[in-house]
Amino acid sequence: MRLCFYYIFTAKASNIALYRTRRIIETAFGRITWHARSREMERNHTTRRRAITTRIVIQSLASFQIFPTQ
Repeated sequence: MRLCFYYIFTAKASNIALYRTRRIIETAFGRITWHARSREMERNHTTRRRAITTRIVIQSLASFQIFPTQ
């Protein structure tokens, strides 16, 4: 799992790349809800999903800092 994040975060950290990476991570964790759930249900889950995703991104960036590309 860490290797997957490491590979993803070796890409350039542009806004689009980070957005796509977030979507990839959310997909991996089964947290994309805009197709599966109604808008109303998604609103209830957005905050928690964002917190989880942010935590994952921060951990991934931290591991990327520890193991930079050569």
